[in-house]
Parts: sequence; C-alpha cells; structure tokens
Amino acid sequence: MTIIRTGDISAEHGTNWINLDDYDWGNGYVDVIRTGEWPEEGHTLVEHITVLIDGPKIRDALKCCGYDSGTFRDYTREQKRAIITEALMAYGHYDPANDFPDHHCEVLHTDSFYPRSENADKSVHAEDLEGYVNAKWLTRL
Repeated sequence: MTIIRTGDISAEHGTNWINLDDYDWGNGYVDVIRTGEWPEEGHTLVEHITVLIDGPKIRDALKCCGYDSGTFRDYTREQKRAIITEALMAYGHYDPANDFPDHHCEVLHTDSFYPRSENADKSVHAEDLEGYVNAKWLTRL
C-alpha cells in the first residue's frame, strides 16, 4: 500500500491521505482519508471518501484545476496519481465510503479553547490528530 499525504502541515486545517494502491486504481477508484475544518470553531472533520477514477472526468478535472497534458512529463507514477486524485476531489467526483464497518466520518473536538459541540464524536488534541488518523483511519484502507 502506497499512501501519499497532501495538504496543510496541520491536519486540522485540511490534509488528505491518498491510498495509491495499484489494485484499487486499476478498478477505477482511490480511497482517501481527509481532514478539514468543521463549521464550529475548534472542531475537525475526518472522513473516508472514494474518488472515482473516470477517464473523461480526469481530463475535465485536470483542465478545471489548470493542468495541461505537458504537466506530468517529469513526475513519477505516484505523483501523477496524487495530482489526478486531488483534481477529481476538487471537481467533486467522489462518494462517501459507505463500506466502513461503522461510520465513514466523525467530528473531533480538537481545540480545548472552544467548547465541545454536541456534534463532536470525541475529543482529540490537535497535536495528536495525525497520530489518531494513522491509528484509527489509515489502518482501514
């Protein structure tokens, strides 16, 4: 399994862990665990999505994100796949991964300066968020 991490250096502000597994890619999808800010201050969303790898959509998504056919000349296969996956996510060509044993997302209270929302599933300090994602979410890919 090859996982590429993209996004903000601080996971609570938006990070993607992209599974570039050959089997999944060959079957037309990529699993991604992503984090991002939740509308309530001090909270972070963690979710598992499935990005759909679809030839015509790839071309449209790359064009929408400002890429052209010459962009990939000097990139490795993993880098190309990560760029394509990011473009497809930005283009909205993904689905929630409903095949998880329990939930495909959770809201975490990550900043004790703000009160914990009733929407929060649990509290995890922002400094521990990446370790939490690695332990709970990435092991499921």
